[in-house]
Amino acid sequence: MSFFKKLFGIKNKQNKTVDLETVLKSDNKPEILFESRVRLVVGGDKELNTENAFKALGIYDQNIKSLILENYVWQSYNDLDGDFNCTMKLIRLDVQEKYKPEIDGETAIIKLFNHLESLDPEENQEKEIVKNHPDLEKFKQVPWMTNLRLNNVSICLNAGFRPSNSLPTEFKRQLRPSIEIAQRLNAIKALVLWLMVPQENLDSDTILNFIEKNDLKNFMSEEEKEILNTSRDDEQARNSIGWKFENAWALAWYFGYSEPEITGQMMSGEQMQEILQDFSCPLDESIENWIKNKQTLSEGELINKEDLFYCLHNAIRSAQFGKETVPIGFDPMGDGGVIHERRHSLTWMLSKGINWEETDLST
Repeated sequence: MSFFKKLFGIKNKQNKTVDLETVLKSDNKPEILFESRVRLVVGGDKELNTENAFKALGIYDQNIKSLILENYVWQSYNDLDGDFNCTMKLIRLDVQEKYKPEIDGETAIIKLFNHLESLDPEENQEKEIVKNHPDLEKFKQVPWMTNLRLNNVSICLNAGFRPSNSLPTEFKRQLRPSIEIAQRLNAIKALVLWLMVPQENLDSDTILNFIEKNDLKNFMSEEEKEILNTSRDDEQARNSIGWKFENAWALAWYFGYSEPEITGQMMSGEQMQEILQDFSCPLDESIENWIKNKQTLSEGELINKEDLFYCLHNAIRSAQFGKETVPIGFDPMGDGGVIHERRHSLTWMLSKGINWEETDLST
């Protein structure tokens, strides 16, 4: 069972806790058990993609995984986006041919990276450079290098990440107003509450009034706004909300929560509960009043942390193209996705006047 259900106590229409094991052992199993967007692993490794798909659902129990795979198989689809996400579905074994695509996601990504590799004759040479220069010396020789970047590169190298030494160090960064950061954080809160707390425990009007009163729709993407038109117990929407937790961490840090980590490990349900309860605006209060006495980070602190995640993101993107630029055991797609989402929030906070979807996340 996912930690979302454990955390928020999702219940069915008979007011009983949903039990995944009961569903799996029943004689009336659904043809599609789950559907989610998952970042595929470079090279099309089905085993790792399966593990990432379970992570996206918050399922870590090996017994539950085994029980699921006795009855279902993960199927990927050729609908890759710019971040190498594709749809993956748990299809019941006896109907898998019915849902089998002409080209699956793993095949699509192998073709993509084979093509990219043919365009990069210097790839093997760059691998040797990374292996033979695991220190700061090559960065110190860069004419435009700054102390801030050297410090962040040192953190990266010590943690096993190898960013490029050719990255720019000067950017147009401007901190956006605190109320906008609070509105984005609480927009995520509203979406999480909409999907994860049963109607009988939290009335829809309470959430919608909170959104309207604080103008939160202006801080949601079009896709996020559509969530509010779905059922409160929409399983597909629930499965896709997990990445918003990672966005929320960096935003909550601005208002006093702990610093976002660089390990790539996803947030726990307990951490998200802390943010929802202690580092976001109560539903019966206005955000404008909530932020009045809040101690926030300085622009310099944010710039420093954003630069660190920029360097990490660069190393991860290189690893997604097959280069050895991340620590051993670090998954460039799954763990890298966590870094990507935290960096999105950090960069957005320093991109005054830029919409969430238009944030420049280039590396």
